[in-house]
Parts: sequence; structure tokens; C-alpha cells
Amino acid sequence: MVALLAFLVGGCWLFRPSMGERSGCGRWEGLRLKLYPWGGGVLAECQTGFDVVLEGWDNTNNTGNFMLPVEAVLVELGLELSGALEVVSVEGVNCLAGNACGSGGGCVSWTGSTVRYEWCAAAGSAGALWTGLLFRVRLDGLNGCLEGVLADAVSLRIVGLGGDCALSLDGSDMSFPQCSACNFCGDVRLRLGPPTVGPGLCQTGFSVWAENLGAQALSYDDLSVKLELDLTPDISITGVLPSLCPQNSACPLSPGGCWSIGGTSVEYGFCVPGMALAVGSTHLFDVVLSGEGCVQGVTVMEAELTPAARATCTMQEDAQDLTLPSCSVCPGERTLSGDVLMEDGEPVTEVQLSIQDVNSPDPNDCDPDDPLDCQQSAMTDCTGAYGVSFVCNTDNYFGVAASKNCNWLNGVTTFDMVLIQRHILGTQLLDSPYKLIAADAD
Repeated sequence: MVALLAFLVGGCWLFRPSMGERSGCGRWEGLRLKLYPWGGGVLAECQTGFDVVLEGWDNTNNTGNFMLPVEAVLVELGLELSGALEVVSVEGVNCLAGNACGSGGGCVSWTGSTVRYEWCAAAGSAGALWTGLLFRVRLDGLNGCLEGVLADAVSLRIVGLGGDCALSLDGSDMSFPQCSACNFCGDVRLRLGPPTVGPGLCQTGFSVWAENLGAQALSYDDLSVKLELDLTPDISITGVLPSLCPQNSACPLSPGGCWSIGGTSVEYGFCVPGMALAVGSTHLFDVVLSGEGCVQGVTVMEAELTPAARATCTMQEDAQDLTLPSCSVCPGERTLSGDVLMEDGEPVTEVQLSIQDVNSPDPNDCDPDDPLDCQQSAMTDCTGAYGVSFVCNTDNYFGVAASKNCNWLNGVTTFDMVLIQRHILGTQLLDSPYKLIAADAD
């Protein structure tokens, strides 16, 4: 007859079946396995775990830290798991030397939701098992929880006691369920990238994709994306261009049926049972912004997918293809200005400057039928300053050529000759291209 002992731990019934004839545990009182929250450092995302600790009291030496002379140890725990949570490792194992149980020298194994610790001494020998951590279990998985722990077998055979010493399993320091706090969609990600259509004047934008990295198409019922944009003051969201927008959605959004705009936020989604997400990238929509400014950041506030007959999960974000800030390019009147000065800061007056817009073939930059809109001349004033206005984009490049035919004579000093000689010998190079030109002329 097998006796079943049961007790409640953190809301979950834990069972310990009898393992045959048992005796007491001698002078060691209250021997038990105690479950504690994970103590092995920081857990990775989507992970949880717990520690299994041997505790008790040595009446002879009045201590809770003691050694047990054992001939055999058997601990078999059944884990009640939900979702995709699974055991991925058993760590910190207090494995005694000389295991004769035929398990290859190790003490721990796990299969599915069962974790087993087993150690046996060779005939005529014993092992020294100290109180403290016996092992810790690490679990990993999406949308999963450890709902409870079942004690399928927990016993010690202590030298001189003539039978198995029964251990209890205490989970009073645990709070069930222990969840991975991770509901990612596994192989499905939300990817942000550059716009699929080139933006117009004073526009910028970006695209949003659902990326199925799995080996087969995924059937889903709902999809929801909410974005918050960090914008400079003079630019705003003016449109959403959806590529995927079912007309029979049970949760329509206004005004676009599957999208809406609210200030600096964009919401997109639909509810249509049995939609198929093909393997690879599926373009969902583009966001269009207008004005003279930049998108400085995009925060994914929500990216949820509900696979058919499964719980809603969160798509992880992939924004590595999106370059931020993303700024619009707007034509407008710009002023190009500068100064022509001698090395000592003395202004050079009446210098003729030819200023060329190097992007002039682009009709968005200037009017190709009006040469003055692409190339202008200027002359420095009495302070050596000049300034010319163009109607052009904010990202244009200009070339500036300066000339003055006045037979300027500065003279060549002995020190100038010394500097030129040092440059020729390579001991002290001239530090300006203008000095090189002057040296060649001299």
C-alpha cells in the first residue's frame, strides 16, 4: 500500500509518495528540501527559476550547518508548467563524488517537466552531503509560468539509520505561479525601415513591417500597432499609407479603417479571424510626415499579435534599418556668407567670388532656367565679408571661388625662406595649403 502525503505550498498541492519502509532521521530534526526564489544572479529575458536547498537541525551540535553521512540521495520533482516554459538547465549542483547509480557520474538529469537528482555510494562507502544549496532550476519560454512543484520522490539513506529518511518539501517562501514575464511572439517581429515610396518636398517618413522568421505561414486573428513619435516643432504626421488593410475588420479605426492619427501618435490594426502571415516580410504601412523638421525617435507603445487559438503575444521591435533622425528636405531662401582674411586677420576687400550650387542639375534645388538661381557672384566689403542668398534645399553643397588681381606684394623675408627650406627638408611642414601656394610663388 502506497501512502500519499499532501500539503499545500503557495496555493499548489505538492504530493510526496511513500518509498517503502522508513525510519526517523536520527539526531537530525526537520530535514527538508526548501524551495526558494532563484538566487543565481540576473535571469535573462523570458526566464524564471528556483533554488532547492537542504535544511535541518543537528541536535547534537546545535547547528543548522552540518554534514550528513549518506549512502543514497533521491530527489525527483515534477514541475507544473504552462505556456512554452521549459527547463533549460540545472545549475549549482551539489553533486557528491563517486556516484555509483550508473548515471555517468553526474547527479542531475531532466526530461520534459521532471527534474531528478540521484546519488548512490559504492558498496561499503558513503558520501558527505552538507546542508545548503542542492541545485537550482532555470526555466525559459514564452507566455509561460511555473504553476507548482510536485515532490514525486524525496529521500535520504543516512549511514547507520537502517532505512530511508523521509524529507518534506517546503515551498512557503515561493509564490506561485512563477512566470517568465515574457510574451514575445517568437518568430514574428515588428520591423521599422525607410519609406517604401520616396518622400516629396518637405516630407519624410518610414515604413512598418511584420516579419515572420519561422518556417511556415502563421494564422492570426488580430494585429495592433501603436507608435509614438518624437518630432521637432515644425513637422507633423499627415498620413498613413497602408499596404494591408482588410475592409471586414471587427475593430475598425477612424478615419482609415485600419489606422488613425492623434497628434504625434499613430495607431494601426484590424481584427479578422484566419489572416495568414506569410514567411518573410509583410509590409503593413508607411507613415508620412510633412513640414520642415525631423523625426528624432519612434517608440513602439504596442505591437500585439493574436495567433489563431492562442494567447496574444508581443512582437519584438527591430529598428536597425531605420536611420534617425529622419529629416525633411525643404526649398527656401538661404544665405551663404563668409569672410576673406589674411593669415593675421587683416580683411581683404574687393575680392570677386563666384558661388556655385553644386546640386544645380536637380530641379528641386534651383531653377535650371534661371542661372542666377544656381550661380551668383559677390564681392567682399571693407571688412572682407560677403553674403549671397539662394533659393535651395537645406542639404545643398556650394562651391566658392575667390579671385583678386591686384599684384599683392607681401615681400619674402629671411624667416619665410627658413620655413620653406624646413618644409623641403621635411623637418617642419607648412601647415596650410595657402602657405604652400605662396611658397611655390616665392
